Amino acid sequence: MILITGCNGSLGSQLATSLIGEGHAVKGYIRPGADLSLIPQEIKEKIEWCSGSLFDSYALGNALEGIDRVIHTAAVVSFAPSRRKEMFRTNVEGTATLINEALVSGVKQFIHISSIAALGRPVHKPLIDETDLWVESDNNTNYAKSKYLAELEVYRGFEEGLNGFVLNPSVILSPGDMEKSSTRLFGYVLKGGEYYTEGQLNYVDVRDVCMITRRLMQQPITGERFVLNGGRISYKYFFEQVAAAFGKKPPEKLASTWMKELIWRIEYLRSLVSGSEPLITKETARLSGNSHEYDNNKIKALLSYEFHTIDDSIQWVCKELEKQSAVHNLL
Repeated sequence: MILITGCNGSLGSQLATSLIGEGHAVKGYIRPGADLSLIPQEIKEKIEWCSGSLFDSYALGNALEGIDRVIHTAAVVSFAPSRRKEMFRTNVEGTATLINEALVSGVKQFIHISSIAALGRPVHKPLIDETDLWVESDNNTNYAKSKYLAELEVYRGFEEGLNGFVLNPSVILSPGDMEKSSTRLFGYVLKGGEYYTEGQLNYVDVRDVCMITRRLMQQPITGERFVLNGGRISYKYFFEQVAAAFGKKPPEKLASTWMKELIWRIEYLRSLVSGSEPLITKETARLSGNSHEYDNNKIKALLSYEFHTIDDSIQWVCKELEKQSAVHNLL
């Protein structure tokens, strides 16, 4: 029996679907009243659902009864200043509480889905791998800091007797809610976004994350981390390929430095009025020219694994998104 936290999210729902397809029993731990629309009905019916917060030791203890493995995907991904406190509490304190309960419950394997952001962004090292240690830097966002601190709680759990490993995926390309996570990049094109930046996008297909997770579960490893990165492309190329897949006009205006400074301020004001998160924040505008790349050789060598190409990933995600009614309204 496998417990997936955040089982209703874009990654959690894909993991549940793939694990059930292999014959595993899955329990989904979600927030009360969480949206389950990303999960196919036939899969939804096969998941044993339980709800509670990551700070509720009692609810977590009950959810962990009879559980062999935990896959921890639940996290707040945000660059909005207004969500900083919530993000640190969920990502750090929530992970610490889950680790404590997993130790008490005798879970056999704990798989933590972290982020390449937790590796930090060393100023003078453009190629980053699993051996890199966190270095405080202005290049680190609040999200990155929260994921780094969450990892420290996981490694504490390993020191105290948990078995498991950490995965550090780059930007996960997956069908999902176009108002959340990386799927917003696809929504940006669909809604007629005009601007692109000179930066580079490190990406990984959600299908690769699911496959690698399933294969590593069978490996006798513990305490290790693995970078999951399919490659790196320019935002310009990414937007062009998404636009072509949707039959839309791609963003054609290069956002200059002063323009990015203006856009994040406009987005901030828009978010105050609409209540939605800004697409661009002060942090993301500052880092949009990022040139770091993440080395995937460790996982490729261990599993003899080949990642999906960016073109294949974009085509697949766009086709899956086209099945959603919200997307039909924009096509």
